[in-house]
This record gives sequence, structure tokens and C-alpha cells, in this order.
Amino acid sequence: AGDQKFARFTSCSFISRTPRVELKELSGELLITNETARANDFVIRTSRSNLRLSASLNKVNLLRGLSLAGLREATVNLTVQASRIDFGEVREFIPQLGFMNNPVSLELAAGGEFREVKIRKLGIHFGETRLNLQGTVDNLYDPGNLRLNVRLPDSRVSPDDIQDLLPGLHLPEYRSVGPASLNMEFSGSPVDFRTKLLLSAKAGTVSSDMTLAIGGPEVLKYKAALDFQDVNLAKVLDEPALESRLTGSGQIEGSGVSI
Repeated sequence: AGDQKFARFTSCSFISRTPRVELKELSGELLITNETARANDFVIRTSRSNLRLSASLNKVNLLRGLSLAGLREATVNLTVQASRIDFGEVREFIPQLGFMNNPVSLELAAGGEFREVKIRKLGIHFGETRLNLQGTVDNLYDPGNLRLNVRLPDSRVSPDDIQDLLPGLHLPEYRSVGPASLNMEFSGSPVDFRTKLLLSAKAGTVSSDMTLAIGGPEVLKYKAALDFQDVNLAKVLDEPALESRLTGSGQIEGSGVSI
């Protein structure tokens, strides 16, 4: 049957002062062979977070080491259900996330070949905010050629939630705008992409279609179209004197820093 490593965690708990975390439960099964690696029904529960996950990686031999290039033909499956992930706790392990705070709930189902991973469902909920993402991530084995084709349908964003989740970024406050429905699409690489957005709230409706390319002979190239309908600046800027109902459109196109 070949070499294999197997471990079963039935009960594990501890309290750590640095990082500050209280692990209440760690359980699950881990199997590694010369053809696959699997984590079955792992439960991680702390005093502030609670998640369950299962994952498998096939057509790969982790017993001989791991390289991203060697994962090209590998297949992966991942499911995560987290009723609560507290970023105040996560930043104990990842200080770079110090700008984040408060808990979120998360549900993820993804799988496929490493060269084309399908995100069947990614739901992130916090407060009144609901983000629902679907799509594909291509070339995970080759970060330089990473491509995404994802969409955020039927989502909802509350400015209050964004402020509470990301206090360290000191973002502009738009609490007066109120909750908004959000639909968004993104296709391309992180440096050469097209994104479409539709945002609708009591303060009005805004849609945009933008392409952006970074690098190459022109260093920076961009094109964007913006449409807005019934936009009330009084709500956007929280200034009653600017009561309005604006409708219009605009376009911008350029390269480098010229328009």
C-alpha cells in the first residue's frame, strides 16, 4: 500500500499566554500517503472562535516534500464551516492583521485541479453584511500567472460593519449611507483585470465598469465608465444642506498619470 502517516486527535486543550489563546477543543484525523493527504472533520474551538474543516490533496506525495510547481496536476477539495472567527484572536498569530477586529462567520466549499480551483461557495457574514462569492481561481501553483474569475452576487454591505471590522485602516465613514446591496464581478490577474460593480442604497445607485493594467510598456493603463442614479449627496456626505437627486454618467481613459 506504500508508506503512510496517520494521526487521530481525540482531545486537546490548553491555555497560552503568548500568543493569548485558550484552545478548548482540537479533534480530527490526518492521513498522508504517497498519493494523497487528507484532514477529516477537524474541529478547532477556542474561547473566541469555532470552526470545522475537511480537506484533501490528491495526486501528490507530501512524504517527498512539497513545491508549488509540483501541484499543477494535483486536485484539492476543501470545506470550512466557521460559526465564529474572531480576528482579535487571529491577530495574536498574524500581527499583520492588527487593523482587523471583531468576529465573522464563514462557509467555504471549493475544489478541483490546482490549475483551476472552483469556489462553489464562499459566504462571509458579519453584522448586517453578507458577502457571497463564487467563481474560479486559476494557476494557484504558479503565483506569477494567478488569474481569478469571480463574482459577488446578491450581497449586502453595511458601512457600520466595515468600520467595526477594519478599525485600524481609518476608512472614511459613510454610516449615513446605510446598508447597500452589492453585486460585483472580477476577471483577470491582480495586475491586469476588469471589474464591474453595482451598488444600490437609499442614497442612490452607482454602477461602474473598469479595466486596469499595471506594468508593460505604458506602466499603467486604465479605462472606466461610471453611471449614477438618484444620488443624494446629503446622505453620502452626511451633510443635510447638500440634499440632492443626481443622475449622470462619466468615462475616464488614460495611461501613466495622464488622462
